[in-house]
Amino acid sequence: MAAIAIELKLECRYCGNPVPLNALSPSILCYHCLTVITISKSSWKEILGEICKRVLDENDDRLTITGNVIPFYVEGNVCVRLYGREEPRTLKRKPIPMRQALASLNENLFTLEEETVFIRLIPKEYSSFLRSATHLVGEDDTQIHKNQKSELKNPTSSDLVVFTCPACGGALKIDGAKRILECNYCKTNVYIPDALWFRFHPSKLTRRWYLWFGESYSGAV
Repeated sequence: MAAIAIELKLECRYCGNPVPLNALSPSILCYHCLTVITISKSSWKEILGEICKRVLDENDDRLTITGNVIPFYVEGNVCVRLYGREEPRTLKRKPIPMRQALASLNENLFTLEEETVFIRLIPKEYSSFLRSATHLVGEDDTQIHKNQKSELKNPTSSDLVVFTCPACGGALKIDGAKRILECNYCKTNVYIPDALWFRFHPSKLTRRWYLWFGESYSGAV
């Protein structure tokens, strides 16, 4: 069996804040400045294709970190990568029985002792540079392109919060749907500060996900 563990983190070039890259997606949302960071197919090839080469061709089993000393840039954003050979595990570090998981997937989800793991086939547009990898395991499915906008529209908290307009002192009701609001009283555009914004949209942490090559994989292809 063979799998490659991956952890990726960008430094947003617009606001300088960290952006975990927890899924193979053509774009990732920075929750700090709400900029959508585009990641082209060629950039993903540079990120993951090199990882596959180092781990599979050079047979390097060590967990390696790159980009933290010598900058590695992705679409103008500094990217820090951790990668190495490791069998898939849950967020609580429990081994995932992949044969059982693939046989019992329900809408790309597998449950193991109350933990849910997202598993999907490698998208066709990326398969050419991911060697013989068959599945992506453990991604944050909310970071997949089609899911990000809906997550912003559905904050984790449903409570309204009253915030004072810094221009006129008027009371603004914040529901977490927008980062910039127009004050009902003075018509000033009000930017919601981080402390309040992240009550509705908790900051994401970098998580480990995996390229799975199947039980029959025996070497570089």
